[in-house]
Amino acid sequence: MTKEEKDLAKHLLVAKLIKTIAKATGNKTSAKTLSKIIKEKLGLYYSPKHLYYLIRQNKMSGVTLRIFPYLKYGKYYKKPHKIGKKIIATRIDQRDEIINKRIRYGDVEVDTVEGTKTDNKYLSTMIDRKSRRLSITIYENKQSNEFFKAVENNIKNMNQEIKSITSDNGTENYDLVKLNIPWFSTNPYSSWQKGTIEQKHKQIRKFIPKGKSFKNLTQDDCDLIALVINAENYLQNTKKYKLGTTVTQEELQKYFKLLEKKDTHRIFQLW
Repeated sequence: MTKEEKDLAKHLLVAKLIKTIAKATGNKTSAKTLSKIIKEKLGLYYSPKHLYYLIRQNKMSGVTLRIFPYLKYGKYYKKPHKIGKKIIATRIDQRDEIINKRIRYGDVEVDTVEGTKTDNKYLSTMIDRKSRRLSITIYENKQSNEFFKAVENNIKNMNQEIKSITSDNGTENYDLVKLNIPWFSTNPYSSWQKGTIEQKHKQIRKFIPKGKSFKNLTQDDCDLIALVINAENYLQNTKKYKLGTTVTQEELQKYFKLLEKKDTHRIFQLW
């Protein structure tokens, strides 16, 4: 018997043992553990590295890498990367100049504001790039379907036709494709590319400081926050913004009533 034939016979014995172990454990045995079992049962030493090599070379009688829960990486064992939902929006680099220059109404940016880790409550924010009108909707569970419902509510609050949406590349934005509206995503780690909404978050934090829980926050509270921010933005820039776009006449009157009660920024301190 030649050396190749002897090696092949050994490999067949090892392969048979590996299949038995894999079936018994449900493919949850690492190469390191298999190496020890092979040495104990058969008296043969097959290092984890050698096992991988033989399997890749198809010398283990049908044994594949699927028997391992994860592949070896250096001297450690690395679990497989979980592939999430892939964002299919158009990159912001391809966004039309009419959107970049804020020429028309209806081009919006969307984002999410998080409370504490134990809240499981989030704020979906939307702002018009031209009028700076802000809408806020509170929702639970950071899932794409829940975020989508919150975005739909924000669209209703904007009181205008939405012509484009700009978001980051977070997976919660996945369902935005259902709106059939031109959708653009920022580049990774480039939140400045949707700076309008990021600046509004700073104003929202005047009412809800970072680290403050959203547990007792209601949708009425969110509407009131948006009302105050929109009204103040309009009043500070009356030459720049039009009444009815940034804030409506009815909303402005409601804001003035809040001023009479001296109940704007301090209204939420009771939390």
